[in-house]
Amino acid sequence: MDLILRSAGSADEKWVYDLARERHTDLSVESHREWWRLHQGESLVAHSDGPAVGHVRIDADNEVHITVASTARGQGIGTAMLRRVRRPGLWARVHDSNEASQRAFARAGWHFAGDLDGFQLWRSS
Repeated sequence: MDLILRSAGSADEKWVYDLARERHTDLSVESHREWWRLHQGESLVAHSDGPAVGHVRIDADNEVHITVASTARGQGIGTAMLRRVRRPGLWARVHDSNEASQRAFARAGWHFAGDLDGFQLWRSS
């Protein structure tokens, strides 16, 4: 798979909002705009043979958040994104029930670091 990660720009704001709404249906446009304006860290959009298929956010504290578009799930996009951003010091929380994300982190070479209040902690090396 040929995955391209590029910095998200203002033109991506609506797409990232729509992607977030797939999982967080109560997310308001206003709260998303505020987050977009105040976000400190990296925001990357993933493309694979055409339109955007995923988003990676790396917060100022090195916490990684990934979202894969519902139309692209099950194709290895999440694993590919995690491999591309992997570097020492990054970490992530994955909900205990999100087995697909847990597999993606493991396949991408991240290491399980423990459990915390309904989440698994993963670390990059």
